[in-house]
Amino acid sequence: MSAFQKKLPIMLIILAGLLSGCGGGSGGGTTAGIGGTGQIASGTITGFGSIFVNGIEFLDIDTATCTIDDSDNTGNCQANLQLGMVVEVTGTVNGTTGNATQVIFDSDVEGAVAGVSMLNPGDIKRTFTVLNTAVQIDSASTKFSGGIAFDTLANDDVVEISGFFDNTGVLQATYVEGKGSLTLGVTQAEIKGIVSAAPAAGAGIGDSFVISGASNITVTIAAGADLGDMPGGIVSNGTLVEVRGTLTSPTTLSANRIEPEDTAIGSDGDDISIEGLITDFVSQSNFRVDGQLVDATTATLNPTTLQLGNGAKVEVEGTISGTTLIADDVEARGNDIKVEATVDAVDAGASTVTVRFFNNTLVIQVDSQTQLEDRTGAVSNMTLSDINVAGGDFLEIGGFVGTGGNVIASELRRDSSANAGDDILQGPVDSWNPGSDVTVLGITFFQDINTEFEDEKEAGISSAAFYNALSTGRNIKVRDDIAADGVADEMDLEN
Repeated sequence: MSAFQKKLPIMLIILAGLLSGCGGGSGGGTTAGIGGTGQIASGTITGFGSIFVNGIEFLDIDTATCTIDDSDNTGNCQANLQLGMVVEVTGTVNGTTGNATQVIFDSDVEGAVAGVSMLNPGDIKRTFTVLNTAVQIDSASTKFSGGIAFDTLANDDVVEISGFFDNTGVLQATYVEGKGSLTLGVTQAEIKGIVSAAPAAGAGIGDSFVISGASNITVTIAAGADLGDMPGGIVSNGTLVEVRGTLTSPTTLSANRIEPEDTAIGSDGDDISIEGLITDFVSQSNFRVDGQLVDATTATLNPTTLQLGNGAKVEVEGTISGTTLIADDVEARGNDIKVEATVDAVDAGASTVTVRFFNNTLVIQVDSQTQLEDRTGAVSNMTLSDINVAGGDFLEIGGFVGTGGNVIASELRRDSSANAGDDILQGPVDSWNPGSDVTVLGITFFQDINTEFEDEKEAGISSAAFYNALSTGRNIKVRDDIAADGVADEMDLEN
């Protein structure tokens, strides 16, 4: 399927673009738009009611053709989708609403967790591998289901993962679903990649090959395996494929189905909206977003100060010309801003929330692309009106600074006051007085003799070294422990 193109490490994408004869996406489906004028949105699901992708509310989901992990879910699509899944929706769009004709979800990798990093107090990220694919999860931005959680993830958990590959080939997970525990010879797994080490005449039943690249998984084609979509019923070197089968060891797979993968997204003239991480950055006219080649030479950047480069999370809107997305707009969608604090006010009409720090408040804008999540369990499809100001709901917010200098939330989670944590504010420095205080996004924090300082690598540094490293606009993180008093317990330099 075309959605897969945006979910491969960059070298595999480049190789895939050179391949011939690997048309027909996973399951034989395509998402080529509507007669060259279709509109396609590819990104994470940020809300329900219908589904929200890239700020567009797509209606008619359960009347659209729907494929989830190669299975037909037409008529029952929404019930099988989850927040954080990266999907591709084809249809027509009018402003911020659309009518979907096709919805596709295809996970990036499925298999057993190995080498999971230890969880230390205060950790917000963990790393591990699945079928030799490096994965990183984030306590704030990764969504979990199926009995899996950030804190409890363990080796030999079987998981299905959706997300975005970064420039180093690490899969930054937006969604992780538990599938049970590893049992060799029974556990099902799925991986995608380029075929190598197959027999010269191609691999058939009983033959073996390797999924090359970072994975290097050895695949043996089991008796009765479905090769019906492979040209000639064989698997040839250099072909980009999706393999599903049974794990016989941590790095070997007995395949029961192998399908070719199509790397195209849309067709000439299609309007595209795509979310992802920038990789392979050369210049504003030559980079990739989630694998799609982009030319943003004449694009409007939002904010105007947006710095394009590897690792930046953006949404790009534009039109396909050949194999290149000619961008009209590039908008920041990253989480350079992190806020954890108690709600002070909500204005649903203005789409804003205000959080309270000890000595000041911060107003945060919510838009149609903000992913809302309720961790109290009170509601399934949260709106701003569900936030309990009187009850002191605790909010965790990730976002970015918009063109006008206002903070825009990419994601917002609420929890009850009983689960409130330390006040945390990460963002650009406004001003500072060495040895005394620092101001971030208009909020001033003071230091005392107990304040700790860390550099970008989380190594302890002196107060003087911290202040010497500051410059206006530099990102830092400040933590004010419960009960917040406006005096920072920790100040950290951030990249």
